[in-house]
Amino acid sequence: MKARYFLILVLFFQFNVAMPQKPPIKFGEVDMADLEMTFYPKDTSAPAVILCDYGYFSANLLQFHQIRRIKILKKEGYSYATYALPGKFQYSVKGLTINLEDGKIIKEKLKNESIFENKVTDGEYETRVAMPNVKVGSVLDFDFTYQGIPNEWEFQEKIPVRYSELTIENSTSIRFKSNFFGYEPLAVTSPGHWIARDMPAFKEEAYINSAKNYISRSEFDLFQVGIVAYAATWEDVVSNFRGDHNFLFFYPMSPQLNEIAKKIKESGSSKEVMMRDAFEAVKTVKWNENASVYTSNQTLNYILRMKIGNSADINSLLYELLNKLEIEVYPVAISTRENGTLSQFSASLFKFNYLLVLAKIGDKSYLLDATEQYNPYYLLPFRCLNSQGRIIDIEKNGWIGLTSDKKDKEVITYDLKLDEELTLKGTLSSVMYDYSAFNFRKAYRKFNSKEAFLDDYRTNKPGLIINDYSIENLDSIYLPVSEKFDITAGSQVIESGDEFMIIPLLYNQMKENPFKSETRKYPVDYGYNKEMVIVTKILIPDNFALKELPKPVEMKLTDNSASFRYESKISGSEITITSFFNINKPVFYYNEYGSLRNLYNQMINKHSEPIILKKK
Repeated sequence: MKARYFLILVLFFQFNVAMPQKPPIKFGEVDMADLEMTFYPKDTSAPAVILCDYGYFSANLLQFHQIRRIKILKKEGYSYATYALPGKFQYSVKGLTINLEDGKIIKEKLKNESIFENKVTDGEYETRVAMPNVKVGSVLDFDFTYQGIPNEWEFQEKIPVRYSELTIENSTSIRFKSNFFGYEPLAVTSPGHWIARDMPAFKEEAYINSAKNYISRSEFDLFQVGIVAYAATWEDVVSNFRGDHNFLFFYPMSPQLNEIAKKIKESGSSKEVMMRDAFEAVKTVKWNENASVYTSNQTLNYILRMKIGNSADINSLLYELLNKLEIEVYPVAISTRENGTLSQFSASLFKFNYLLVLAKIGDKSYLLDATEQYNPYYLLPFRCLNSQGRIIDIEKNGWIGLTSDKKDKEVITYDLKLDEELTLKGTLSSVMYDYSAFNFRKAYRKFNSKEAFLDDYRTNKPGLIINDYSIENLDSIYLPVSEKFDITAGSQVIESGDEFMIIPLLYNQMKENPFKSETRKYPVDYGYNKEMVIVTKILIPDNFALKELPKPVEMKLTDNSASFRYESKISGSEITITSFFNINKPVFYYNEYGSLRNLYNQMINKHSEPIILKKK
């Protein structure tokens, strides 16, 4: 990694020298109007506003310089006083907090102890700064430089941006390419020079893939230096990866990994079972939460001995172990959901941030990621379900879809009896499959005890008393998780005159539509398909009679990409209500949004309809 960055910086010397443009602001010099500002007129709800963000790359100095000025308008904006500097370089940082106190301008410098630099991996750093004495009304000035060029520049952020400008000097011998993303246009777009004015805050919406896909910003990638192509084509990218010593391991196979391979082979199992055993063996190494396409420059022995590593360390171990088991295997470089999607039409050297393993057994292919303790081998983590990845192999490189044929499936069953005190008693059961089971296992293990989990479960469930609780297959990750509650549900029967109403889906009633806006610019991205089945059985006392039962209904989108079915029936004294909800594809585009939102509205309305009883 370090060698790769060093090569690029040396080659920057071939830039033509250009006259630097005058920055629109000067560090530490703030207009009185900005200090006196109490709200941003173009967005009065904004907790803060970026007054100016200016960046300039000097080819002569091999240096990028950025000045960033933020106005804090509300306490909710204090989070912007802590800033993670973009890119993974070593920075020279200055900072000022500027306040207006009794008509006087007071400036307080950023201290060295408030600058935190962490080494991520060989040649990569993360720098964070925490500004001093921040209060409502403060103006924060950040000034930093580093050797290199930014991988991206955001003209739009989650707070308004009044002005943003970026200049990158041109060269005839080294070529970069810029890819623009987003829905808000720029005021100026010319070669090497971009300006944005009055950018609105980017608003997060439910089930969005990544803000990076929709926010107005530019990504930069090295295209070519002289006659050497770095990212002119995807084949160039593959070639550069294969030549990088931090991509996969280039060390002798460790004796410990050899021993693991030997034991798996001696089991005499099928190739698929050996693959699963290798997958589980590698999962004994804990993921340190660092997503990377490059290894941490440690040996296999070290990673196995320390039992911790980044995502590339762990999946490189899996790659090597499967090789030892004579299973056909390939590395797959991807961009995670948070990092934004890849484009088939624009090769990128720096866009990848994660490594997967592709195993082929017969005519079946398996995409594997061994970082998650509670994931079976056939489930990719949600963060990896991001359109497509690239097989990094000289002869067989190409695209591969990052989708899953598994779903988030849960079946919930209430089996209850209404007593004379208008209390519902009985059992609540839940069976969770695949992604639902994985998400549950991961969430459950965050609690210190079963009692802590149940305390949290009772939150926002009025009247719920849990008399007993059991769980099955919590640690058997290749089986569904089953829960069973013995419950007493008070406050669920509403008495009105001589009528008694029960909302039948009780604590699993959908009450709120996640899609608030009437229109939407961005796709709805669930990541994987979903299925939710809720069955409620209520046995009513002999002295009660059914007056009204919610009517059955069935709704589906034209291509059955989403559907809702509601059934109701009575047999003797037992009422049964069943709700079926299915999302049958992971992504819905803007022209499908209205229909999807309406389906949710109809489902919410139906879930709110009561069973109406009366006394005989």
